[in-house]
Amino acid sequence: MSQPLAAHQARHGAVPVPRPGELDALVEQVQRSGLTGRGGGGYPTGRKLAAVVAGALGAERVVVAGEESALVSFVRGRAALPTTKPPRPAERGVGGRPTFVSNAETFSHLALVARHGARWFRGLGTDEEPGSVLVTARGAVARPGVYEAELGTPLTPLLAGAGGATEPIQHFLVGGFGGSFVDAAAAARRAWSRAGLAPVAAAPDAGLLLAVPARAVPAALVPAARRAVAARPVLALRLVREEAATTMPRAGRAPAP
Repeated sequence: MSQPLAAHQARHGAVPVPRPGELDALVEQVQRSGLTGRGGGGYPTGRKLAAVVAGALGAERVVVAGEESALVSFVRGRAALPTTKPPRPAERGVGGRPTFVSNAETFSHLALVARHGARWFRGLGTDEEPGSVLVTARGAVARPGVYEAELGTPLTPLLAGAGGATEPIQHFLVGGFGGSFVDAAAAARRAWSRAGLAPVAAAPDAGLLLAVPARAVPAALVPAARRAVAARPVLALRLVREEAATTMPRAGRAPAP
């Protein structure tokens, strides 16, 4: 783990630690960056950070789990399994009160905004949805794995970046196991972003792109997914950007200097 971290710091520098008087400037940069939570809800990270800096929130414990509603369930002493939504935790979570949840991917982007600023971050993605995102490509693809993609990347090169389909695809499960099944032909013309997937009633959410072959029964995938989540209720935090991410084809915008 130390070698990838060292390589990351050699490329980007150490994470700056702002002094108390500099926190407002950091909040401003994050708000200008347009960074939103990468866990599925898409809540503006700058707004969360502003609440923390203002002292509106206090953290008594930190828990890392695989999905936001599963995390809330775990904190409440229940099994760490996703619950039905709505409401999302930001609307009603622990103790029935709005609960902010952030994940390791969001914090990795936050650290880069702190280093390089809002303009640098907005050099990738679209004007409305800037930055990059981790996409978990699974199912009938040649190289299943976790990839880093620029928001706005069309699904066709996204799939090609995972080695392409290994057999004819009938549907994609988009966003997560609480996401949407989308006809493969319709999805292939869409971009990986909230705006791009909205016309097919889908969203990136938890970042899953599951290629479902024509021979599979989509509904049969859900119980298997639930068992997989139950088998690993609490996940270890890890360095996602440098260890787990592989650069995907870009949508054509050059990073800002």
